[in-house]
Amino acid sequence: MDVVISKNIRKAIGLIDDIYKKNAEALNAGLKNIKEGMDENFEIVNLNLEQISGTLDVLNSNIVTGFQLLFVKVDELNTSLAHLSRGIDTLIEIARTPVQTWAFNQYEIACDMVRRRLFPEALEALTFAIDGKDQHTGYKSEFRFHRLRGVVLSGTPGGSESIEVLNLKAAEDSFIVAARYARHDHPTEAAQAFIGAGRSAYVDGRLLDAEKWYQDALKLDHQCAEANYQMARLSLHAENPSQVESYLCKALYSHWSFAMRASADGLFVEHQQLVRKCVESVAQTIAD
Repeated sequence: MDVVISKNIRKAIGLIDDIYKKNAEALNAGLKNIKEGMDENFEIVNLNLEQISGTLDVLNSNIVTGFQLLFVKVDELNTSLAHLSRGIDTLIEIARTPVQTWAFNQYEIACDMVRRRLFPEALEALTFAIDGKDQHTGYKSEFRFHRLRGVVLSGTPGGSESIEVLNLKAAEDSFIVAARYARHDHPTEAAQAFIGAGRSAYVDGRLLDAEKWYQDALKLDHQCAEANYQMARLSLHAENPSQVESYLCKALYSHWSFAMRASADGLFVEHQQLVRKCVESVAQTIAD
């Protein structure tokens, strides 16, 4: 995925990159600078999402979470699904009842349908997993089922096949249900589900609802980088630069790549000095 980035922001990112390097060499290998520049002020940076996502377990970083990965282009979808399906065999093995085993098998089918871009079929398999079919009763309280349902209903950017199932309000509702079922045993996953709800509401033009879900995510995980980044974006809409700085710095402290996102983010185009200020502030904090 190529993004255009301001050179002065890329230079500042390098400060944090150097600080992280000894602990994140595998992640840095996923970042490749393309030599040709747009002009004297901009350059193209290539992000190897597959290589980056493959290092997540080692780095224990939430720079790319399940949901952040799932809001990607169709050609990046297979990499995204690797996060969702990771460990599904283990889930099936530890299922305590035949009901759970059957439901997890339906979930596995749904993941495969998404991989093949057969979105209506994916939703059908998820409905079976949640509500059951024939003599099977389903497993309603498994948060992963509702999470994937929310992802499918959110649509895949650039994927025309997903348009027929696109339903942002239904996606938001599914993410909220996923958060409810996850929050007791998996609070971090619940936070990510709230981020999914917030993104669905945001795309649907309901900024106050989006803010509520992002704040709920931060209540569960106050260091959640994606929630902090999205709150920085909402603060831009509200024209509140002090809050933008506060939330963006928290996101950057989790990982410098959020500076690259901000530099390529249309909302931040007119606020590059603020982004650079945050990058340099966080770099100094880490160095100290």
